[in-house]
Amino acid sequence: MASQALREGRIIAVKGIGGYLLLCDATQQLAIQLLRTRKHRPAKPFAVCYPRLEDALADVELSYTAIAALQSAEAPIVLCPLRKGKEASIALSEIAPGLNRLGVMLPYTPLLELIASSFQKPFVATSGNLSGSPIIYTEEEALRELPAFADLIITYERDILIPQDDSVVQFTDRDQRIILRRSRGLAPNFIRQPFLPGQEKVLARYLKPDLLIIDDMGMKQLPKRSGEYLF
Repeated sequence: MASQALREGRIIAVKGIGGYLLLCDATQQLAIQLLRTRKHRPAKPFAVCYPRLEDALADVELSYTAIAALQSAEAPIVLCPLRKGKEASIALSEIAPGLNRLGVMLPYTPLLELIASSFQKPFVATSGNLSGSPIIYTEEEALRELPAFADLIITYERDILIPQDDSVVQFTDRDQRIILRRSRGLAPNFIRQPFLPGQEKVLARYLKPDLLIIDDMGMKQLPKRSGEYLF
């Protein structure tokens, strides 16, 4: 059902680990344009989920560290350089207009794996929400709000307690990881640092702040990103 809907150019909403995702065929320009219209997201790039690593290698350059990240338990979106001198297998001008990098991901849940295995083509995967709003993660809200975005909603009975977007990373030429968005799989995280106990700071980003707490063990705590203010 899901793969057939994607082939027909429809948009589907799928329950993930940290919230609902909106999917559409990454090779159909009209489907991607429809997704942009419904999400009110005219130009910001989308990430693409490839069924297999080999499919992604046809469109982007992947270092060993990037491959390791894609196949890790965290399974973030990895920004990868596009292959030069080769026409992409996806509607690149609609997905990442004017950019030389593409956000790449592999299926990281059994449900996404089933869809990818059946569809056998790359698909756009973006957070299930209006652009600039928190990701939708409860079934009640999904059934109320997502029909405005999606033609089909696929859910299951397991509740999501803490909403989280997909994490986004990229790697330098020296394979140093740069975390562009610390979320699913990477937060909360604990980093040992020799700070004085009792200090507290808040690192705020637009709409999605991160709270930094330094406890008596001298550790920085970066809690999950909820899409809402923590203070």
